[in-house]
Order: sequence, then C-alpha cells, then structure tokens
Amino acid sequence: MHRGESQTAEGQPLKGICSFYSPRMRALWREACASGDLDGFLTAATDRVRVWCETVPVRDTLLARQKMLQQQAMTQALAGVAFQGMENVTMASSAQSGTGMLFGGGTLGWHPTMYGAEAAQANQAMLGGFAQALDGNVWTTMAALEERWKAVA
Repeated sequence: MHRGESQTAEGQPLKGICSFYSPRMRALWREACASGDLDGFLTAATDRVRVWCETVPVRDTLLARQKMLQQQAMTQALAGVAFQGMENVTMASSAQSGTGMLFGGGTLGWHPTMYGAEAAQANQAMLGGFAQALDGNVWTTMAALEERWKAVA
C-alpha cells in the first residue's frame, strides 16, 4: 500500500485522497480532538481536497507535457545527428560530387545533399521543441500550483 492510500475494513486498498497523512493534517486533528472543534477540522480537510483537485492534476499534466516536449526535442536532435552523418558519408563517397544540385533553402540554408537539408530541419525542430519544453511561463505556473498545494498539504 502506498502513502496516502487507505484500506477498507476488508483490507482492500481504497483509491482516493487520504487527507490525514500529512504532518499539518495530523496536527489539525490533534487540535480538533483537544478543542472539540470537529467542524474546523472538516472544513480544513474539505479545503485540502478542493485545493488538491485544483492543483495537483493540473501540475502533473503540465509536467508530463513538458517532459514529452523534451523527449520529442531529443528525438529531433538524434535525427539531426543521423542525417548529418548520412550527408557526411554521401559527400565522402563522392556519390553526388559535381552534380551542382543543392537542397533546402529558406531558413534551412543550402546543402549539397538532401540529408543535409533534413539534418538542418531536424535541428530547427529540436531548438523549437526545447524552447517549448523550457517555457518559463509553464514552469512558473507549475511552481505556483505546487506552492498552493504545499500551503494546505
């Protein structure tokens, strides 16, 4: 059984949010028992669940998206290296020397083989992917969500 899981009377795991495991909630429970203020404790527990629902799933989704973007950017980096290697081998074998054909154009630049143009395209996709994965606004949002959750955890 994982931290935060509860069990039913039959010993089966109960999926859900256990709002009593944190030191803060245990302290609130002790205070409620000492003062007899169960309503105050229930309000705090309800507020904790509400904040969890508003923060943790959103933060986890954003984090998963950023990791996915990083992985996609790394895939593009590997593709760029592979295509650059293919261009190098093609040029070394002189298979295309003297043809005068160039590939690419625009922001890719001009390359003596189609592999060079593919490498340039993959490298641009990698840079764009890392820019998205490292977007400061997303990471700031995740940090704010984490702080909001920690305030009631």
